[in-house]
This record gives sequence, structure tokens and C-alpha cells, in this order.
Amino acid sequence: MLDSGWARGRGLLVLVLSALLASAVLVGCGDDEDEGGDGAASGEEQTDKKVRIGFVLPDLSNPVIAGFRDGAVAEAEKRGWEVLVKGTSDAKGQSDAVLSFIAAQVDLIAMDPIDGDAMAPTVTQANDADIPVIAFQAKPASGDLATFIFPSETTAGNFMGAGAVEFCKDKGEDPCEIGIVEGNPGDSSGREENEAFLKTVGAEPSIKVVGANPTNYDPAKALNVATDLLTANPGLDYIYSWWDQGGAAAVEAIKARDKLGEVGVSSQNGDCLNLQHVVNGDQYQDSAFFPTIQGSILITTAADVLDGKEVPPEIKAPVMTVTNKTANAWLDGSSEPTEDDVELGGATLEAVSADIVKRLEQAKAGDCPS
Repeated sequence: MLDSGWARGRGLLVLVLSALLASAVLVGCGDDEDEGGDGAASGEEQTDKKVRIGFVLPDLSNPVIAGFRDGAVAEAEKRGWEVLVKGTSDAKGQSDAVLSFIAAQVDLIAMDPIDGDAMAPTVTQANDADIPVIAFQAKPASGDLATFIFPSETTAGNFMGAGAVEFCKDKGEDPCEIGIVEGNPGDSSGREENEAFLKTVGAEPSIKVVGANPTNYDPAKALNVATDLLTANPGLDYIYSWWDQGGAAAVEAIKARDKLGEVGVSSQNGDCLNLQHVVNGDQYQDSAFFPTIQGSILITTAADVLDGKEVPPEIKAPVMTVTNKTANAWLDGSSEPTEDDVELGGATLEAVSADIVKRLEQAKAGDCPS
């Protein structure tokens, strides 16, 4: 745990000052960005205080991130709880949001840090304020956590690597050239996924990684990186992106070269647009998360933590591989998802199967949110 170096009294003084400055970053239940929520000024008596969860996420324009929020909000509303949400892919913005939640004396903080090192000192401060912290999707570099809720990034990376290997074998190129659209190298979950992908494709002697560049999870930068990879490597066979918006950007870059279907793509999240690309054959594979299921798990877990129940140090959420072949087979009913296609975690195969088929039907119909 990184030591803030504050004495206890000084820490309390800073928290009070932070409360006066920080209301702008508190976002009400279900809001997207920095529009003021109820914050600490709920108007309720302390003895009848509504449970409030401070939830710090990356940029909410990412559909899967918005799904995390929506799942948590829906589950919290069933309990009469409030979720205060901040979504940003700026490391300082995330840190400031946590400090604001500490100052507002929320009951629990959940965080999906874009930069684990940058977020670590805020975990220490939450610990000092006796506010439980749940890591969600990615972990801070240090600090005391109540638990960590996540789909396995290693499994997601293995699924993407297996998709690339399958595509390369079908194409028969030797070497089969792969380029990588990275996210933020400070993101521990992205690094874990990337390491698993590289290990999987690295076991195939015919596969060669020819380039990789970071984008800080910016779709515009991802388009530039994918375009540069295609320019620098005219024989490029496959693009792997750390996340789905980067994967969609790769599809756009490939389309601009009139090479749809010739250059495969893998990415991760299970966004509607990417599932549409998979169904159409413009993207080969996607590692799909189940954000609303995972968001609801956060709230049920938070209830156990606040009730003083013992929770495991890690709680798995589901992740599934979807390829062009399996997606269309599930849609036409010629086959169904099996346990080989998914790491279930705490979910059931029935729930996950119903979820992914519904999403694939939406994607095939072109009914994706704009």
C-alpha cells in the first residue's frame, strides 16, 4: 500500500476541504458524466441515510462500461440504494473522483482504474477513512480491497489468441502477420489480456507480431494505429485490439483498404457494433463480457461487505468467445453455446446463453445504439 504521508488529523482536514471542492464530479444514479448528483447533500437524517456507492469507471461512451453502470444502478434501485458514477479515462480525473467520494462519506467505493499505480494512493485514503473499496474489472496497484470483481482477462486474451490462430491456420499464411492496437500500458487488466494473447499466438511458429502501439483507449488514435499497421505491413493478416472500440476502428481501417474478411480482427468487450461485425464476417472474433450481469454482482457483493459478511478475495464474472462461425450457428439454432465457449464465473450457462443470443439478434438486425 502506498503511504500518503499524511498524519491522521491532516488527512481529515484535507477530506473536509475536498468536500467543498468536489461536488462537480459526483454523478447521480444513472447519469453519464459530470452533471451533479445528490452527492452528500441528500437531505436525509443521518439515522435514515440511504446507502450510497461511489463507482469510478473509465469513459462511459464505451458501451460495455456504460453497461457496468446500468447493471449496478438497476440492482441498487431494487434496494433503494444510490449509485454515484464518475466515468473518465483520465487517471487524475479518476483519482479526483475517489477523493470526492471519500469526502462525501459514501458507504462504499468501487473502482475500475485506468491506471492502477495512479489510483493506489486514493485506496489508502479510503482505507484511512474506513470506507470499503471493491476493485472492479481492473485492480489498483496497492491498497486494502474488500474484493475484486472481474472476468478473467487471461481467459479473454486466450480466447482472442485462439481466434487469431484459427484464422491464420485457415488462411494458410506463413508467416501470418499480426499487428496490435494497444490501450493504456498502465492498465493492469489490459496488460494481463495482452500477455495471454501473446502467449497463445507465440506457441505457433508461423505467427509473427509485426507491430504494436498504445492509444490510451482513444478510438481516433486506434484508427490511426490500425491504419499505420496496414501501411507499414502490406501483408498484414490480423489485427488484435485490447478493446472493442479499437477493434471497430481496425475494421474501419481494413474497410478503407478494401480488405474486409482478408484481414481478421479480434477484440474484447462484446459491444453491439463488434458483434455485428462478427456476424457479418468483418471481424473474426470477440471476447464478450456481460456488463449488466457483472454490474449487478457488484451491488450484491457490496451488500455482503456492508453487512460484515465474509467475501472471497476474488469474484469471477463471465467471459465468452464469439466467432463468425459460432455466432451464426447460435443465431440459426444449429448449435448452442457450451461451457467450452465461456468461463462462467458466478453466472449460469442458461443466463449467459440467453444474454449473448439476444445481443447477437440485436446486432444482426442492426439495432445497435448510436
